[in-house]
Amino acid sequence: MRFFSEAKRRRVFRTAGLYAVAAAGIWGAAEVAVDALGLPSQALTFVVVTTIVGFPFALVLSWFF
Repeated sequence: MRFFSEAKRRRVFRTAGLYAVAAAGIWGAAEVAVDALGLPSQALTFVVVTTIVGFPFALVLSWFF
């Protein structure tokens, strides 16, 4: 219980929510851009994987700062 109260105090949950909303927006914009620019589908895969890999880093940074 102490971990969750500390995470709430450090606003880790808020960061997770904001990151999820921003990632969804980035994925939507990337989908439109890939189609409009005629890029290969690997470009969209790269964007999705990059945002998923960045999620833990965002949580760690929100914990420390």
